[in-house]
Amino acid sequence: MRHGHLTAVDGIAVFVTALLTAFLLAFPLWVAPAFEAMFRDFGAASVPALTRLVLSRWLPLGLAATTAVGPVLACIPAIPIAYRRGVLVAALVFGCAAVGVCLVGLYAPIFALAGAIKE
Repeated sequence: MRHGHLTAVDGIAVFVTALLTAFLLAFPLWVAPAFEAMFRDFGAASVPALTRLVLSRWLPLGLAATTAVGPVLACIPAIPIAYRRGVLVAALVFGCAAVGVCLVGLYAPIFALAGAIKE
């Protein structure tokens, strides 16, 4: 088993993945409440299921916890470097997808409303 050190690129990946985790942790506290007030005016029946999931507290926090596994495991030197890099890349991709899902979930009702407007 080969235990190596993280390179600068690995360090950047750890930093970016940690930023994605921080965004997902802050999402239910600062981002979601601003949209919840606006969606209350739409009525609960018109909000898509994905939006309800994203506005729940558990989904963004669960996505953040899953994303956080990558940087945590990447910083443990006893784990082989190939495994650490694989987990880090997977967490980076997962974190980007998780942020995308949260943003799509927030803007889905707005896009639906815009699509319903007839000229």
